[in-house]
Amino acid sequence: MDRLPGVSKVPDVHQMPKARGRSSAKTGAFSNGDSFAACLNKRCCVINGFRIEMTADELIRHLDARIAHHGAAASECETKRIRFEAVGSLPEDEESEDPFFGTWPGYGAELERRVDGHKRKEATLTFLRNHIIAHEIYRLGEHDLRLLELWPHRSAVDIDR
Repeated sequence: MDRLPGVSKVPDVHQMPKARGRSSAKTGAFSNGDSFAACLNKRCCVINGFRIEMTADELIRHLDARIAHHGAAASECETKRIRFEAVGSLPEDEESEDPFFGTWPGYGAELERRVDGHKRKEATLTFLRNHIIAHEIYRLGEHDLRLLELWPHRSAVDIDR
C-alpha cells in the first residue's frame, strides 16, 4: 500500500513493546530500564478491555462447584414439583420461598421450567469443564465470566440504568 509523502507508519496499538527482559512487579520497570509509564506514553501499549486470567485448575474447581449447585437445585425443584402435583399445594415448611406460589395453579409448570433450566446449565457447564485444556491459562472477558457464572447476570434494573 502506498503511503502519502511525509506520513510515517502508525504503530499498531494492539502490540506490546518488546522488552528485553522480565518485568519487575515492584518497580514497574522492565529490566532494560523502560518503565510501564514510558511504555504508556509511546501510544503502543493499550489494554483492550478488562480481562481476568484463570488457570485451568481454577476453572475446573469453579465449574465443579457450579455443576454440583445446579444438580442439587434441579433435584430440589423436581422433588418440590412431585410433592406439589401429588398433594396440590406445598407443605407448610416449604412455603417460605413465596407464600403465594403454592396457591398458583401454574406452580407445577414453573417448577418444571426451573428443573429444565438447572439441568441445561448443568449440562452446559459440564461440557465446558470437560473441554478445558490442562495446564493452560484462560483470559476471560465479561461474556466468558457470565457464561461460566463468575459474574452476575444483568437484571432489569441494571439494564435500565
